[in-house]
Amino acid sequence: MVNNNSNGIILISGPVKSGKSCFAEKMLINKHDVTYLATGILDDGTKSWENRIIKHRKSRPITWKTIESTDIISAIAKITSNSTLLIDSIGGFVSAYLELSEEDWLILLQNTITAIKSFEGLVVLVAEEVGWGVCPPTIIGNLFIDRLGLTITEVGSIATQSWLVLHGRAINLSQNSIPI
Repeated sequence: MVNNNSNGIILISGPVKSGKSCFAEKMLINKHDVTYLATGILDDGTKSWENRIIKHRKSRPITWKTIESTDIISAIAKITSNSTLLIDSIGGFVSAYLELSEEDWLILLQNTITAIKSFEGLVVLVAEEVGWGVCPPTIIGNLFIDRLGLTITEVGSIATQSWLVLHGRAINLSQNSIPI
């Protein structure tokens, strides 16, 4: 599934409940030095969200280190070079910074992309695909899908592999697509 390289950037995207996190975890199951950066830590006060987080925590091998933060740059600075970083998910990162101005958001995004590119180990990023349906009727909803789409495009442009997960199946976009 994943080559044995100890470095590179892999992007895995898909809709909610598609299996993208499961695919990312299976991809890395034989890696020993894995840090799982969980960005979905924003508590919306519902039992449903809490149950999702518990399910994700239980799915990780106990040998993996976990960091729960939306600050990707600081997290990368704490991780040993030549290790593996799994960031799940890009949507958590984007939603944490929706209050930033467009200019500040673009600076943060570029600094985050630079940090990801400079990491000497393997980085696997999980991202939600949300812009395939009706546009949200709210300003913040549209801001989220626009920024998430931009972030996925930026990460995709530096990824050594790109995967789309749908219906519990993974499609290798790096092999089965044409860049535009």
